[in-house]
Amino acid sequence: MKIHLRPIIAILIILLALPALSGCFGGTPATPDLTLTALFAPTQGNPTFPPTWTPQGTPGTPAPTSEVSATTGLTGTVGATATATVTSTSAPLPVRPGPMAFSYFQSTSPTIDGNWGEWFDNTVNYPIQSIVFGKSNWTGNDDLEGSYILGWNDTYLFVGAKVHDDVYVQNETGDGIYLGDSLELLIDTDLYGDFYNDDLSADDYQIGISPGNPTAGTNPEIFKWFPTAGGISSVSIGAYYADGIYRVEFRIPWSKLGVTPWYGEALGFAISISDNDNPSANEQQTMMSNDPFRHLTDPTTWGTMVLR
Repeated sequence: MKIHLRPIIAILIILLALPALSGCFGGTPATPDLTLTALFAPTQGNPTFPPTWTPQGTPGTPAPTSEVSATTGLTGTVGATATATVTSTSAPLPVRPGPMAFSYFQSTSPTIDGNWGEWFDNTVNYPIQSIVFGKSNWTGNDDLEGSYILGWNDTYLFVGAKVHDDVYVQNETGDGIYLGDSLELLIDTDLYGDFYNDDLSADDYQIGISPGNPTAGTNPEIFKWFPTAGGISSVSIGAYYADGIYRVEFRIPWSKLGVTPWYGEALGFAISISDNDNPSANEQQTMMSNDPFRHLTDPTTWGTMVLR
């Protein structure tokens, strides 16, 4: 008998094709090969961030979610003394070695009279305890020690300070006020614009504040040594001395610093107090700072102030 192979082969092909054809006509669909699935699946990866990040915002407006990150510095609960270390939050920022301090938005402007009681609970109290000059002249906390608070609104930077000083001496005015009991602010208004620049530039400010001396007939005053020497207009200062402590409050218009403030903005910052216990000589005997790394002419050693 002669067997015809062609019809048998055709029948076998049809039988083998039936399972696949059933998927096209309402049966169970065929499953794609897992290797192909892996090949054509979208690739999952981690997002990348630039090496530095400068927050953006508008004056007086809270930033959406990101805050400054830091590994050193100071922070604390509003109305409390700051002792804790700042921990990282979201987008990373480069951090200078000096301490970090937060300046809190003040919906009501403080009365500038030397008494910080009305806005103390809406701030953090930070210490000034690091001797950066004249350590051999320092005899203890009664001789010199301080603390400070910071605030801001769209118009002003507010600073309050309390200084333990058993002998108050201030005979100087103008550019010589550092030779008596006084305060000094260092502010880098373009922190991330020249973050690694270790020389002073036009956006760096050195400002002195004298509580004045009623005995000598001199009033509280402010003097700017850098970037240009001279007074600063539209500044309010309140100060008084009693029982071995002097207190100072002052406000500086942001416009005098070339700053348009916004929530989350970071500025280079350090605050220091100078001491003179010799009424017959005008001399800077000791300087104590919030920043143990402070070096006047190197802004990379200054700390950071963040507006919140």
